[in-house]
This record gives sequence, structure tokens and C-alpha cells, in this order.
Amino acid sequence: MRRSKASPSRVGSVLAASLGLVRLDKVAAAPWFGVVLPLHFGAPEFHLVPIATMCVVMVVVMVESLGMFLALGEITGREVDQDDLTRGLRAHGVGTAVGGVFNTFPCTSFSQNVGLVGVTAACRASA
Repeated sequence: MRRSKASPSRVGSVLAASLGLVRLDKVAAAPWFGVVLPLHFGAPEFHLVPIATMCVVMVVVMVESLGMFLALGEITGREVDQDDLTRGLRAHGVGTAVGGVFNTFPCTSFSQNVGLVGVTAACRASA
């Protein structure tokens, strides 16, 4: 039987709690459900350095997404053409823009999900 190692975050949380540094009163007082308001933090401001940084981030996200689209095509036996890639990247762009309006981070693909498709064979070539 393999013993799992305690993660550093788990050890840190237990240590902080034992030293009385963890306060959960705000968590207990928080509502169970809430309404997400668009642009909660105010209207967007445009500055060159953050724009350039986000452009680099989005290029990385797009390259990652392209790899996953192609991997899924190979796993499912479906040829992925340029139109499919364009639609996938467009969907990521729209999702990121909508996410920004609703106060969240850019969306990205998760390679774990691609791996699960291959491992579980949960795919159809006719889709």
C-alpha cells in the first residue's frame, strides 16, 4: 500500500490553524448564493503594459488550445481542418471576453480532459 505525501499547502494550513492564524468568520458570514454583477470592479482601463502582457498570455493559451484540438482530433479519428481550429480559437476568444465582463480570468483548455478522452475511450468518430 502506497502512502501519500502530505502536500505543502495542507501542512501549511494545519500549521496556520494550530497557531491561530486562520480566521473563517468571513467565510461563515458569506451567503451561500450570490449574483455575479458585470464589471463589478468598475469600467475597464486600458494601459499598454497590461495589454501587451495579456496578448502574450493569450498567444500561449491559443498555442495550448491548438495542441489540444489536434490531439482530440487524433484520438477521435476526426480530421481537424483550419476551419475547425479557427472556430475553436474564436470560441476561446469569446469566452475570455465574456469572462472579463463577469470578473474572471481568461478561459483555457485542460489537457487532463484530453487525456481522459483517450483513456476512457469516451468519444465518437462520427461526432
